[in-house]
Amino acid sequence: MLRRLLDNPVFARLALLLALLAGALAYWQMSRAPEAPGDADTVRIVVRLPGAAADEVERRVAAPLEAALAKLPEVERIASASRAGAARLWVRLRPGGEGRSLDALHRALAA
Repeated sequence: MLRRLLDNPVFARLALLLALLAGALAYWQMSRAPEAPGDADTVRIVVRLPGAAADEVERRVAAPLEAALAKLPEVERIASASRAGAARLWVRLRPGGEGRSLDALHRALAA
């Protein structure tokens, strides 16, 4: 078969076209996840403070955000990590809040 493919360029082109069509067909028939994989009850917040040291980011950004978010009844757990120029917070929401928990979280962050 390989010798025939090398000796006949028309056959090689047809084989390539068939492989491309099969790949395109397989791509369009793949199932797609309705939402991104991951934990829907956990929200990650990233705040940047360029030029600030890690302790300054902790004091000026992470600690106030943690305090404000801890007051929300929808919040189950908060974890944060600060480094030079940025802070990351992971907020775990109580299950069953659906969109209301995210709305409350958004309002708290906007305030």
